[in-house]
Amino acid sequence: MIKTIEGLVITSTDYKENDVIIKVLLEDDRFKSLILKGAKKISSHKREVVMPYSLCELTFDDNPNSPVAYLKSAHLKETYFSTSDIFQNATLSLIAELAWRIEERDIVSFELVKICFSKAMTNPLLAVTFYIGRLLKSLGLSPMVDHCALCKRQEVIAIGIKEGGFLCQEHAGFGKILSIERLKKFRLINKCPLDKIDVLEDYGFDYFDFELEAEFFFYHYDLKLKAYDFFKSLFKQY
Repeated sequence: MIKTIEGLVITSTDYKENDVIIKVLLEDDRFKSLILKGAKKISSHKREVVMPYSLCELTFDDNPNSPVAYLKSAHLKETYFSTSDIFQNATLSLIAELAWRIEERDIVSFELVKICFSKAMTNPLLAVTFYIGRLLKSLGLSPMVDHCALCKRQEVIAIGIKEGGFLCQEHAGFGKILSIERLKKFRLINKCPLDKIDVLEDYGFDYFDFELEAEFFFYHYDLKLKAYDFFKSLFKQY
């Protein structure tokens, strides 16, 4: 069946002499690999959708039983890739790889990735930290941020990665003692719904906040990502 649908380009790979395969996350939350015949030719109208991290309108013969299809036509609607900001592109790469590598494909959200791609253009650290927080929630791995994860006391002063969230003074030795501001931001990033992401702009999320959220995620979800290693090395240089 011929289908026209929006999709986010996650990866782009050369295929044969003039062709390209793009992996896209479709607006119905499915992944699809599309073969772009002749896309590397200068005259090809498909060249504009070869760049990763783009929002496109795609037309192809959609066989739900096949993960691959030939692209018939495409229209670039928006690109999130930057020609000058390496931090922005590293953020997009990490979000894209997280979306693709999560084994529980049914939790991958086109709308979430799209919003975080867009946010990465203005606030990369908030975009990727928020994305990880939403992944944790979808996976049922959200940290306990309403009270101490070990005894349910309301007064908390630390975060325990292994223990699963906030810790009170009695159990703080198991975790990292943090300022009230840091604890508040950790709670917000893990509680904020998708449609309220702009509210978080006022709280100044930084690399420490990202690192804390990422540490929690990768401790509780075993996954190795090249984009994550690059992202960390990039930010530690500055």
